Amino acid sequence: MKKKHHPLYLTVLYPLFFLTLTAMGSCSQSEVESFAVRLYAPREEGWQQDGQLSLAEEPGVRPEQEGRLLPLEGGYASPRYTLARDAEREAESFHVYYSSTSLVKLELHFDNDERRDLILEASGGEPREYLVPLRGRDLLSFRFVSNGPTEPEFRLLELALRRRSAKGRPGERGYGFLHFPDEAGKEPRFGQYQVSLRYQFSPQQEESRSGEEIGDYLVEIELESAEGSRGTYDLYAKPGGHGVYFYSRDLGFSPHRLAIDSELEGFQVEGLSYGVRSLFAARRPEPIPADPGIILDYPRQLWRRGDWELFSWNIFPSILFFDFRDYQVQANFLKRLAFFVEKKGSAGELLPNEVIADRHGWNAHDYRAGDLARFFELARRSGFRLNQEEYLLREILLDQGIIKMRGESYQAGEGGILSLSQESSERLRYLFMIHEAYHGLFFASAEYRLEVERLWRALEEDEREFWRVFLDWRSYNTEDEYLLMNEFQAYLMQQDLSYVETYFKDYTIPRFLRLYPEFTEAAEYFLDEYPDHFIDSAREVEKAAWQVAGIQAGDLLCLRRREGKIARTGDEG
Repeated sequence: MKKKHHPLYLTVLYPLFFLTLTAMGSCSQSEVESFAVRLYAPREEGWQQDGQLSLAEEPGVRPEQEGRLLPLEGGYASPRYTLARDAEREAESFHVYYSSTSLVKLELHFDNDERRDLILEASGGEPREYLVPLRGRDLLSFRFVSNGPTEPEFRLLELALRRRSAKGRPGERGYGFLHFPDEAGKEPRFGQYQVSLRYQFSPQQEESRSGEEIGDYLVEIELESAEGSRGTYDLYAKPGGHGVYFYSRDLGFSPHRLAIDSELEGFQVEGLSYGVRSLFAARRPEPIPADPGIILDYPRQLWRRGDWELFSWNIFPSILFFDFRDYQVQANFLKRLAFFVEKKGSAGELLPNEVIADRHGWNAHDYRAGDLARFFELARRSGFRLNQEEYLLREILLDQGIIKMRGESYQAGEGGILSLSQESSERLRYLFMIHEAYHGLFFASAEYRLEVERLWRALEEDEREFWRVFLDWRSYNTEDEYLLMNEFQAYLMQQDLSYVETYFKDYTIPRFLRLYPEFTEAAEYFLDEYPDHFIDSAREVEKAAWQVAGIQAGDLLCLRRREGKIARTGDEG
């Protein structure tokens, strides 16, 4: 099949030098017709064509199968493509143009026996560019792999190598190489451009960041339009490999260039991708991958639906964020779940609307996959009539694999959901985001859950009793120990360590005793016997969160727009 170009990639910043591509199969050689290979050369260097660029493919396949995934034991994979030894010489970056309906892994093999696995995001059938910085490494071979149960609609459209430019090269740890096609200046009619940056960060010190300045891990990212408009972000780099996302509508312009300024030891850009994301108001829209900082700042006028928007956490994609227009819309989706999963006196029961109508749910919510599956399975088996919004929620959860069907039954998948409302004040939205996202971490990371459980069980019985009384006051089902541990860590982590003592000793406990003075003697005993309980527990929980996900108490936002409205805060109000 002849390659079809999409307009997004027809015009590029640098002239293109075409090289002949030869596919050398295991049995014979044939001309590849399904995708092209290009060499991008900097204008100022005056590069000339210096020979043939060849790819060897193994196994050899028919031309119509090239650039596609073929059935493989346990999944699907493309042939392995090996570059000619002189092809990658002095190459700065490797570019892949593709389209795919699902996630696909790109396996890269380098000459020092290094292997890197990168994730190519689903593009919704639209062409997308993925750029891999080579950083002086020689790329030998690559292939595309999917371990999903069904064949993804993956198409490799084009490959390219970009030669180094002697002029304007970024520093050793700075990056400024991404220039988007000129067509990027033209906003798509029913979409917005999404820029995804994948980085790896391995600081020498990965202990709890207690006592460290958060700015120690600061990276500056600047996006610029062809006309000179700029958006600058502060990236608070987290240890490990993570992705962050930028959107043209959020920026206010279509990006033409991206530059990264970093002096962090151990910080490396693993890849950048660029493509169009649909803004159609679908009944069940695909989640928008985003950092919590972007979610808090995301303009409501850009929502694909008038009453809510759906995001996924960039660090833990199995955790979905709903942002609702107001408390009533949120209640239509999630209030019955609150009474079924967490509320004392009703946990495990499906209460009719008329019973819960005058009772308070939560202003923000969190539910793990297992509890969501139990809710919908009980409703199915008992014939309980749900709200239309709850049926829609069930469809979304099935779409995203958070719950699954096994025969006629609903079973737990992976991850969970979190929610906020636009009706909350900016200060409370920030607080709720931190609190709920820590629940998301608890759902998503078995390692973190085990460490929190270890800390919980290491407490004295009097310490655990404080949390039972406190959470009972807050209307939680204290018979559920999983819930106790989950709320224990979230209430400790919702504020910076410097505010933990203030929150509990100067605000929460005095407020509780004004309502229940009969607990005064017990509270005084607890504070005298365990004066450092809150700060010591918070430090230990934060250490676990930092080691697992590189996030800290009171602030797990990785990305903030410089001119955005988000500020760090430590009080609940």
